[in-house]
Amino acid sequence: MNTATQLPRGIRNNNPGNLRAMVGPQNVGKVVDGFAQFFTSLDGITSYFHLVHAYYFGHGIKTLPQFIERYAPSNENDTRAYIRAVGIAMNLNPLGWATTDLELGKPWRAIQLANAMFLQENGAPAPSWAGSPYWYTPREMIDGLQHTARWQFV
Repeated sequence: MNTATQLPRGIRNNNPGNLRAMVGPQNVGKVVDGFAQFFTSLDGITSYFHLVHAYYFGHGIKTLPQFIERYAPSNENDTRAYIRAVGIAMNLNPLGWATTDLELGKPWRAIQLANAMFLQENGAPAPSWAGSPYWYTPREMIDGLQHTARWQFV
């Protein structure tokens, strides 16, 4: 990938979770084709983690299928394939996907989910991307979690 226009939409928009434009304090920047475009990647990552927190703690969405079916509905996505890709990327036992709590209160699990979903939403970075299989560094992910002020690091 040589130019910014060749990057996936989520990366171009500093919105690695491809969040739809929302009303609220996390909606910074502008709307591009119905998706939020954030000023910085930290804004996009933080907004993603706010949404994860709301789903998990506010709406009681605890399992992988529940989470993906809400986040990426079947009228827009191949939900079964999405669940499978994220479950495999998170190294979860497929037999437990429908019943196992994702434990998203643990920061490392929230980051693991984010990495898996960002890969599903944007594809893998080019091999020249600092040799990383992920779009964002662990530091950027931790900063996004901390900016939500909702996860505790012990």
